[in-house]
Amino acid sequence: MVSMSRIFRVRRRALPPQPDLDRAPFILGPADAPVGCLLIHGFSGSPAEMQWLGRYLAGKGVRVEAVRLAGHGTQPEDLTYVTWRDWLHSAAEGLQRLSHDRRKVVVIGFSMGSLLAMHLCAAYPDLVTGVAAISPPIFFRDRRIHLIPVVRHLIHWHRVRSASANIDPEAHTRYISYRRYPLVAVDHLLDLMRATRKVLPNVRTPALIMHGMRDSVIHPKSARYLYKRIGSETKELVWWFNSGHGVVFDAERQAVWHKLWQFVCRVDASRNYTTSTPD
Repeated sequence: MVSMSRIFRVRRRALPPQPDLDRAPFILGPADAPVGCLLIHGFSGSPAEMQWLGRYLAGKGVRVEAVRLAGHGTQPEDLTYVTWRDWLHSAAEGLQRLSHDRRKVVVIGFSMGSLLAMHLCAAYPDLVTGVAAISPPIFFRDRRIHLIPVVRHLIHWHRVRSASANIDPEAHTRYISYRRYPLVAVDHLLDLMRATRKVLPNVRTPALIMHGMRDSVIHPKSARYLYKRIGSETKELVWWFNSGHGVVFDAERQAVWHKLWQFVCRVDASRNYTTSTPD
């Protein structure tokens, strides 16, 4: 049997203990806010990784909803029975809830969540006012991930043996993810990546794309690819030079939150929001 460590050989960092975080979806901010932000977490993660961003935006008077994607934030076995279309359905349900009463909605997706955000823009252009894609997984640094469609028939599970290479040593206290997951779920992630490439020209929503230059998982050229191929006339590409993959909870997180807040203000010109420096 092929060793998983031989397929994905990385420099290992000891796994820290899992933080005691709430994995449940959450809603924050005033119910009557004219603007809402839909937060979509990444692969094998949970709404917890978007919690600090959500609190920041809610503190600015925005209605915030963080969805929990199908098969996530429960137990790893649940990922065995879902596909990327189930993840998209979870995100679409959140968008429908948040957009009621004609509320303007900015969709903010992290990692895999950014791909789902692109699909929401293409499928529901009348419901999405703006979109932010953070660390979009178009190109993995380790191209051997594309062996998964074959390898998953030999090895059914991947066990996480090393910590994510974020820059802030305390970043691991701000997110929680599965320590093991079925490789069939990674195969569905690859399907989602391929499907996303096809819909990018149909994305015409104002867009903010951000990526950490020290991301050891996803190549930064992913963000450039997204920027060049979306159909949006209004778009911005931002690099974070001291952040790893977990941009929303890594070393530059407060500046990242502030940048997202500025984007929300730009796409919603109906109110005069406070654009103070990051907290």
